[in-house]
Amino acid sequence: MSISGGGSGWLFDYLKNSIEIDEIEKYTILELGLTCSFFSKLHNHPVDYLTKLPAGFRTDILYTNSALQYLVDDNIFISIVNTSEPGFVLIEDFLGVDVRTFFTIQNYYESRIIVKIRNTTDFLQRFQQLGYFPLMIVPTVNEILKKIQPLPMENFPLDHNVGYPRTLLLGKSGIHLTR
Repeated sequence: MSISGGGSGWLFDYLKNSIEIDEIEKYTILELGLTCSFFSKLHNHPVDYLTKLPAGFRTDILYTNSALQYLVDDNIFISIVNTSEPGFVLIEDFLGVDVRTFFTIQNYYESRIIVKIRNTTDFLQRFQQLGYFPLMIVPTVNEILKKIQPLPMENFPLDHNVGYPRTLLLGKSGIHLTR
């Protein structure tokens, strides 16, 4: 099995303590160069850090955690999906509501970050056009400001409140979960 995603590699560490490591033949992290150079020192085979996908790259599971909301252009992620042809796409911390897609500013310590809140239905329909269908949609419950709570969005109209981000598991048509 091959798994691909981004970040520091913390998920690989979690997985190797949760399942038989022999089941993961390759774990590829697609990330920014600085992140790759720092975290690649902490892992070895089967973890591989890349700043771009090579021609012919394929993966069984494509994973993203807390990254999509920082991508303005969905075509970047769609391109990665099309290139790697995963059987499953796992998206954690998906920020979506059923109103028109909009942008806001996230306060992150002393920084301000632009965040995209997607129209959930439009996002899922785009993936259905690629042959992926929702297998699971559940709330992602995280600590915010040191307690479990919905995202602080009280300054938005109620229909624009995300509440809790969601975890989406999308499966390619014709491919089924085993075990």
